Amino acid sequence: MRIIRFWCIAAGLTVAAMAAGPASSAAVVPSSPVAAKNVIIAQWASSAKATSQYSAPLWSARQATRRPNTEGCGDRPTAWASKSQTGIDTLTVGFEIAVVPKLVKVYQTYNPGQVTKVQVVDVNGKATDVYAATPVAPAPPITCPVVLEIPITGVTAKVKTVRITVDQSRLGIYQNEIDAVQLVGKGTAR
Repeated sequence: MRIIRFWCIAAGLTVAAMAAGPASSAAVVPSSPVAAKNVIIAQWASSAKATSQYSAPLWSARQATRRPNTEGCGDRPTAWASKSQTGIDTLTVGFEIAVVPKLVKVYQTYNPGQVTKVQVVDVNGKATDVYAATPVAPAPPITCPVVLEIPITGVTAKVKTVRITVDQSRLGIYQNEIDAVQLVGKGTAR
């Protein structure tokens, strides 16, 4: 098996594909108008909206797009925070390329452990629950970001949206701030 890796400049994505061949061989495929089908695509959220946000542009839903950029743990304006410190809110993030989802990663940088539900939404608008939990504060010491990794099985439709619910009403530790969301799945890269 050889691994083919290339950089998709337009979408800002790293794409890796497995192809038949000797284990020791590797090839670099330049960006081209030819689409690579059925490859594993790891992409960062490119759009975001939320039921509330602490302010804008700092602490806004937009802060949860692109690669993680929040240093360490703490209340930082480079991550999304809801308006209420003790409410239940939802962050909905969108991605450039529709994929059959295999993994979602949620990068938390302040008061992690309050994500209670994650859904993937397919291109037809159907939401599927892929994670449910009761809020639990992680035991110290905490090193940020705290990455919630959610493996996904059984979803065969292509997805471009992930919906994350945080319940900050139970622990009394204020907002759960989210810096970035990554979606990994099989799709077609251009």
